Amino acid sequence: FCVDGYSIDYDGKKAIKNSEANYCSEMNSIVETCPYEENQVFNFDYTGDVQTFTAECKGNYKLEVWGAQGATYSSYQGGKGGYSQGIVNLNKNTNLFIYTGGQSTSTTGGFNGGGLGANGYGGGGATDIRLIQDSLYARIIVAGGGGGASYGGGPGGYGGGTIGGSGNNNSEITTLSSDHGRYGSGGTQTFGGYDPYYSANSTLLSQGGFGKGGDIYPSDSGSRGGGGSGWYGGGATRDSDGDYDGRAGGGGSGWVYTEANYNTWKSGNSTDANKYELTSEYYLTDASTTAGNQTFKAPNGSNETGHSGNGYARITYLGK
Repeated sequence: FCVDGYSIDYDGKKAIKNSEANYCSEMNSIVETCPYEENQVFNFDYTGDVQTFTAECKGNYKLEVWGAQGATYSSYQGGKGGYSQGIVNLNKNTNLFIYTGGQSTSTTGGFNGGGLGANGYGGGGATDIRLIQDSLYARIIVAGGGGGASYGGGPGGYGGGTIGGSGNNNSEITTLSSDHGRYGSGGTQTFGGYDPYYSANSTLLSQGGFGKGGDIYPSDSGSRGGGGSGWYGGGATRDSDGDYDGRAGGGGSGWVYTEANYNTWKSGNSTDANKYELTSEYYLTDASTTAGNQTFKAPNGSNETGHSGNGYARITYLGK
């Protein structure tokens, strides 16, 4: 092929300039080269801010995301993050915006949507990749974050999967009373989690939202875990009498953008689904989302049951 009037030989890895060739002016085309090797990996650790990846080649890219863990109290663990994967075909110069979730270590929730907890028990942030910066309605893949643990006794719910785990892992739950047996439920594919006691009493307090874990109820003074972030965030709980027997937060759900998942979302929550900003050209293939109580591949290549600590993201160029 021709560049600036010279004949070029290309062997798939490098270009060699030979000599001027008269026929170059008649070809009217230039072959684009790709700087990536097949299966080249790009990693995105937690930074507390958005990171950008620009695709320098047209082709298929594997996306992998791991959600962050919720805050831990004493022997009660914050819920572990989930894992999602899928393959997308991108045009050259397409920008992807990576939001790697953070584990909560303070009253505030972890980066990228973790819910507010009390006394340091915030929810973990989701990890997602989106096509439009700062738009939750342009997320193409999400790994849910885990819920925050509770002083009153209970681990946070795991994140990820189509439905995040409930706080306390459904242990210690006997009756839905105002003080005992309370927890935040996990986020789903269509709505956020909530405190079932108050739902049963027709009040959705501390509910998780789209891309946001549920926050503790502002007037409470006890200890409750915040909800983990996700496609929809997990719910937080409330402790109305301040005696520190509130319960743990639920985990956020995962998401992979496929036609089937979008249709499920639209049938269950058309209000949110109609705000989505991506077209069918970004449907993922070979896609799945796995909950944080299951075993999957860790970023270092070993197996893990739920993801601990901060979240993680990886993009692998698979070729054309």
